[in-house]
Amino acid sequence: MKYAKYEYYLNRELSWLKFNERVLAESMDKNSPLMERLKFIAITSSNLDEFFMIRVGTLKTQNEETQEILDDAGLSTAVQLSAIADAAHKLVKLQYQSLSRILEHLEKHNVSFIGAEELSSKEQIWLKDYFQTVIFPVLTPLAVDASHPFPFLANRSLNLGITLTGSDKKISISVVQVPTVLPRLVETPSNGKKRRFLFLEDIIEQYAHQLFYERKRGRAVRLEIGRKGNSELKKFLIDELMIGENDLYQIQGPLDLTYLFKFADYTGFESLRLSTISPHPPKDLGGVEDLFAAIRERDILLHHPYESFNPVVDFVQSAAIDPNVLAIKQTLYRVSGNSPIVQALAQAAENGKQVTVVVEILARFDEENNILWARRLEEAGCHVIYGLVGLKTHAKMCLIVRREGGGIKRYVHMSTGNYNDSTAKIYTDIGLFTANDQFGADASGFFNVLTGYSDPPVWNKIVVAPVGLRQRLYELIDQEISCARQGKPAHIIAKMNALLDKDIVAKLYEASSAGVDIDLIVRGICVLRPGMPGVSDRIKVRSIVGRFLEHSRIFYFANGGDAKCYLSSADWMPRNLIRRVELFFPVENDEHIERLKDILDMMLADNQKSHIMKNDGTYRHQKTTNPAFSVQDELYRRSNESVTRPDLKIPRILPVTKHSGEL
Repeated sequence: MKYAKYEYYLNRELSWLKFNERVLAESMDKNSPLMERLKFIAITSSNLDEFFMIRVGTLKTQNEETQEILDDAGLSTAVQLSAIADAAHKLVKLQYQSLSRILEHLEKHNVSFIGAEELSSKEQIWLKDYFQTVIFPVLTPLAVDASHPFPFLANRSLNLGITLTGSDKKISISVVQVPTVLPRLVETPSNGKKRRFLFLEDIIEQYAHQLFYERKRGRAVRLEIGRKGNSELKKFLIDELMIGENDLYQIQGPLDLTYLFKFADYTGFESLRLSTISPHPPKDLGGVEDLFAAIRERDILLHHPYESFNPVVDFVQSAAIDPNVLAIKQTLYRVSGNSPIVQALAQAAENGKQVTVVVEILARFDEENNILWARRLEEAGCHVIYGLVGLKTHAKMCLIVRREGGGIKRYVHMSTGNYNDSTAKIYTDIGLFTANDQFGADASGFFNVLTGYSDPPVWNKIVVAPVGLRQRLYELIDQEISCARQGKPAHIIAKMNALLDKDIVAKLYEASSAGVDIDLIVRGICVLRPGMPGVSDRIKVRSIVGRFLEHSRIFYFANGGDAKCYLSSADWMPRNLIRRVELFFPVENDEHIERLKDILDMMLADNQKSHIMKNDGTYRHQKTTNPAFSVQDELYRRSNESVTRPDLKIPRILPVTKHSGEL
């Protein structure tokens, strides 16, 4: 392989940690409201937890194997673990430094976190009563001694390690888990304009003496411990959990900063938060009363969260009550807790329609939730399919089959993001409605492959992983190479969440060497190294981290002047290309292509939330004020200007009407 040298690639784990550094950097932006800055500290903490549970856990298991494995950057597992530890410790230190500065500013707004010892005598009486009536009944102290082995500590749990000294001076250990069923922060009774908060674990520690009158388990990969913890307890935990010093994080402050998610949304702090953004009706649906008629007339593009997700919900809800709708077929990967789409699918089945739902049970961390609503759909009469063996179904598609004019008409929605009305408010994603017959035929074929034993058809429009996506990407890149060699416009702009596939990276290096200009907008992991002379000197990489999580996957190819644009559910990672069912589909309306290109151009012009990757894999925060330009702010401003009428409304009463219909 021509581009196989180790120095051509960056390590994926260290690239991910650099992404988390960019997230944390948002907490240090003095121009952002304080509560918004706290949210980015919480996001950093949550990201780090997931990273250690999944990626570091895998590496530690791999490190125990006898065969040495080098990654694409030439790093052994042991070297990776050491580098991860160094980077993660520095990140955590920065995290708490940022938190400390924000808390100092909150003090000026009469908001403070205090210890129990700072309460007045009257407040101590209140606290004691709160402990005895609210906290004490749900606590379970777990002794550790000859007859009580060290207890199982659940992932992401917060625990107090307590040393007990007996009358014989012998020291024993007990563990008390801080209950998650109670609020982590406890606000003291009103004290004028000041608002003061106690941590639940501090209250438990204050009254710990009253406690003592006498998932498949995985290996521990990271342990946070307060710096005030004593050395005996520290040594005991290291021995019992069988972790190294690098796996221990001694924290100067409260443990588990994900509590800041809830605190940042406390009422009464509106002046310390950004104003709420209300999604607007989609530009393509201005003046529309009949959604199906609008889709028949032309393809419709939706850009969330700037434009409302309601039309996607309405699409399914209106189909559920429409007597002309015969069938609904949909993929579901992650949905909200009380999903209106799931409710509409269930109602559609109860109304006698053929409803088929392809559910991904193994959506990470959503397994239990997905099983529960899948059972609800089965009970309602839906055909629930649990995907293909060995492959995750990550594609986003909904097909509605409707009886019209003596025949049938197929309506299709495809998207870069999940059918989740909650995350649609904070994730940037793009969806497409179409009644194009070729897309409709592809959609029917797609679901037939997922629900039966049909061989993949020859697709008209879409490309489906794992069968053909990698080859299609090669073809598109090769076309740009050909254009460059002929002196025609050759430019690739690719926006995604992660770029990890070594072969795709090598193909991009080939294109750069041939004269193709390449702009990559990669939010998270990127193992490609830009700016290498003769290899990647035409490639630029940037990451945008802002108020909304950049989740959309958009791919633009100049194609010699006849531009092509695609949307996809897939990132350029091995898992998306070979281990998942993914969709890659073209946007063909000229106005839509121009709109997507404009979005990409604005991202390349962003000088507020952009981080530019340097040749060594580090990032430079590009922030200027002459003039300042934020792509997320501009897109919201534009969506606000395009509002012409209230959002499309569909009746929410879903009557049961029994009828039958065959495809």
